[in-house]
Amino acid sequence: MTMRLSLSAYKQVQPRVSFQGELSMKPFFRRKDKVVFVLGPTGTGKSRLAIDLATHFPAEVVNCDKMQVYKGLDIVTNKVTEEECRGVPHHLLGIADPDADFTSEDFKHHASLVVESIVTRDRLPIIAGGSNSYVEALANDDPENQAGNWVPELDQFLRNEMTVDARTSRELRDKAIEKIKENTCMLAHRQLQKFKRLHSIWNWKMHRIDATPVFLASGKDADNIWDQIVAGPSTLIVNQFLCDENHVSPVAPSEPVNMVPISVPAMAAVGTR
Repeated sequence: MTMRLSLSAYKQVQPRVSFQGELSMKPFFRRKDKVVFVLGPTGTGKSRLAIDLATHFPAEVVNCDKMQVYKGLDIVTNKVTEEECRGVPHHLLGIADPDADFTSEDFKHHASLVVESIVTRDRLPIIAGGSNSYVEALANDDPENQAGNWVPELDQFLRNEMTVDARTSRELRDKAIEKIKENTCMLAHRQLQKFKRLHSIWNWKMHRIDATPVFLASGKDADNIWDQIVAGPSTLIVNQFLCDENHVSPVAPSEPVNMVPISVPAMAAVGTR
């Protein structure tokens, strides 16, 4: 179970996205507005990590998960609850109708406005999710890069939810959930391959966070391990990124990382180079 913690310095080069002023969050000094991305396959703890980070910094979370952008289906899509949010503001959760085609271009438009609003209020945007086409739309500023979203496993449930009795609706829902779980394993592998492809194409540097030991433990042990190998190191990475534009200490002895601010079209790439 791995996630990618990606850091990006933003510089406006397109008039559509206008970041006015600097992002000044004491005690951190930064010459450019910055954004943190938390990416990874389904069920790896992206939302939890984003919220943990947002409790350490004046930050707000922006959802970039294709399923969670739609209204309803909170359990199926594993949306964070109000209690789990721990007071951290969240954006782009449940904003689209289930029958709407919310494309990558739609996401880029809404996310651009949200990120601009966050940084102009001197706060840090944390973009969390695993939908690579959404991330690529932000990074590429490519109008041809559009993708609709439909989950075939939910087709029968959504088509019949309002016309069948409660028992049949539950059965259809449960079957859909089981099918989604089966496909999640394959999807996780494909997503990791996509992250590697993004890195090779755009030469992004990403910080790999392995949360596997957390899922192998339980109770307080799992929470302690999470703090030690996920939340703690990630907080350090973000802290260094916000304080120092030119260098980040190694995440681990085998992963030295050099950070240089980048200039990219419109929204900025996920990662640094």
